[in-house]
Amino acid sequence: MLKKITLCALSAAMICSLGACSKKDPQEEIAAFETFINKEFQESMQNDYLTMHSYFTKPKDIGIDETKATPEFQIRTDKDTDKIKETLKEKKKALKEFDYDLLSKKQQEVYTSYKYNLELQENALDKDYRYMEQLFTTNNGIHISMQRNLERLRVENENDVKSLISLVRSTKSCMEEAISYTKQQIEENTLILDKEGVLSVCDNILENNTFYKTLENKVKAVHLDAKKEKEYLKQLQDAYEKELIPAYTSLKTFVNGIKDEDNHITGYDTIKKGDDYYEYLFKKNTQDDRSIKDSIELLDSIISDAKDAELLLASKDYDVYADWLDNKIYTEYKTYEDVAKALEKYTLENYPGIELRPYKIIPATDLKNDLISSEILPFSVDSEDPIQVLIRSELGTNSPNSLNAYSIIAQTTAPGTLYQTLYNNQTNPSLWMNYCADNSSFRNGYSIYAAENAINHLQHEEKRAIQLQRKSLPLQSALLARADIGIHYEGWTYEDFKKNITSLNLDSETTEKLYKAICTNPGNFLSAGIGYMEIYELHKEAKDTMNDKYDDKKFIETLLKSGNAPFSVIQENIEDYIKSPEK
Repeated sequence: MLKKITLCALSAAMICSLGACSKKDPQEEIAAFETFINKEFQESMQNDYLTMHSYFTKPKDIGIDETKATPEFQIRTDKDTDKIKETLKEKKKALKEFDYDLLSKKQQEVYTSYKYNLELQENALDKDYRYMEQLFTTNNGIHISMQRNLERLRVENENDVKSLISLVRSTKSCMEEAISYTKQQIEENTLILDKEGVLSVCDNILENNTFYKTLENKVKAVHLDAKKEKEYLKQLQDAYEKELIPAYTSLKTFVNGIKDEDNHITGYDTIKKGDDYYEYLFKKNTQDDRSIKDSIELLDSIISDAKDAELLLASKDYDVYADWLDNKIYTEYKTYEDVAKALEKYTLENYPGIELRPYKIIPATDLKNDLISSEILPFSVDSEDPIQVLIRSELGTNSPNSLNAYSIIAQTTAPGTLYQTLYNNQTNPSLWMNYCADNSSFRNGYSIYAAENAINHLQHEEKRAIQLQRKSLPLQSALLARADIGIHYEGWTYEDFKKNITSLNLDSETTEKLYKAICTNPGNFLSAGIGYMEIYELHKEAKDTMNDKYDDKKFIETLLKSGNAPFSVIQENIEDYIKSPEK
């Protein structure tokens, strides 16, 4: 009898242990976590004026105290490290107080994403990585983001004018901090910098008045009374001449003085501990727990399959292949608006239904980054103003009736990035997940996956050209991701790079430019290729496992409902769908 009682007690103890025997009330725990994560969202916005102002016209309506959001440019410095470490420690402690098992399914996803984000921030503070971060990258460097953020700043009232001036006033101190950090990188032998690219940005600002005129026009567009306008324009000019111009002058002087031997133009592979830092950077930029080695194998497989398909199609009809290479395969659409309308109709028929906000496609010849083909300008989520989408239109390669234009618009608007963003905003209740979490790898990978689907549905007499276009999207992204890994992790030379990207059919000038861009923007070219790779694997698993139970629309819905979560969460949701497709 005693043995029986003991065994029963043991069983009860085991159940208690496995279920955490929480005495907490589930509803109270759910409410407490919601309060916690909303506070984290509010504090994040209050600490980042530019993000807050970009997303929300009425931040007060969602609990944000906009008076606490200081309009200034800032970077993390050495003196901030201890404070950040302590803050992260406190946040991790607060998170552990919640019983994960009592949270709702969506809250569990938010919990996982938040924890993942904290761990990435913690890893970034590793003493070995102290001077590894590159501040003057050619895609998103401080010198570029300052200009871009000021040009894009929404200025609609007097407070916005004051914020614009405050931001301009902060440029010099921020640039000084960035230069000081970069000087230390030279001492530590960890600098990777595109000197020509940085100097080009500096010269563009210092040698003409276009940038100032852009800011001046923002103030004038508010239509303040004459006296106020005059005073604010005087303040703006004063800040521009005394803070911004000296900031870029100092940067130009500093960069001109950097010796070639102090600059690792070939990437992280040549830097001590660079391979370790790149592993961190890989995880940060992909939010994928798959190893770099495994990712290489999968990327190589995608590249090989796409190349084989391209060669097969080319061998069957070389004339079509040649026309496709020369951008001579045309669609029926005469304008970008025609393309957008057709894609919107396709999206509403084949994707989960949401309200698509009006957007306007604007042909552009002056996109800041000449390696990108399109860009969605920042838009407020609580506004109904049409969203502006820029598409590179020079040289006729992206003319409205080209296959390229169709691909780019599909990637950028619906069913791609814009659709995904609106889906998150309209269906995901977590403000923190929507505006603080950022899995760019999933977002960029999804845009390729969505465009690939849209191209596959395009009605066109040249079916082989359509297949070539469809295959080219994942091939390009996989090649760029593979090159990023090759250069920064495996030590690829320029010759190795040229040999591995022949499928992109680039001229020698563009090849050199792309090589330099990947070298000086470590990890920046990973996201789309790795993101597509993961979605491709999940899609393949779902189709192969479910057979006739697989539903493409349901798969997409399951994929999208994960929001900006890490791939571990996305994978779990897809596995749940595979097990229970009826839910």
